[in-house]
Amino acid sequence: QENKTQMIIDTKWKQIKENKPSSDDLRQMYVYNDHWISKNSILLYPGQQQDNPYIQKFKSSTHSCGILRMNVLDANGRLDKNIGAKIFNSIKDLFVLPQ
Repeated sequence: QENKTQMIIDTKWKQIKENKPSSDDLRQMYVYNDHWISKNSILLYPGQQQDNPYIQKFKSSTHSCGILRMNVLDANGRLDKNIGAKIFNSIKDLFVLPQ
């Protein structure tokens, strides 16, 4: 059986409005999904504001790309050591992922 990547997460250090990433960012995630044989990807936008995850399906494809805004820093302003678990908990109900 061929190895498959379950989830690709790409952090974008820029602001987006109304959950509308650029066409270039979406194309990049589509290529990542295709290259690493993944059906799931997330564009992660760090920031203070945290929204419910938003999923946008690519047209005519089995690939999907989610958009997630999340604070990635801990109370001391350092990268949160639990960020992986926090991301997983935010998206686990939106994608079919192994537990």
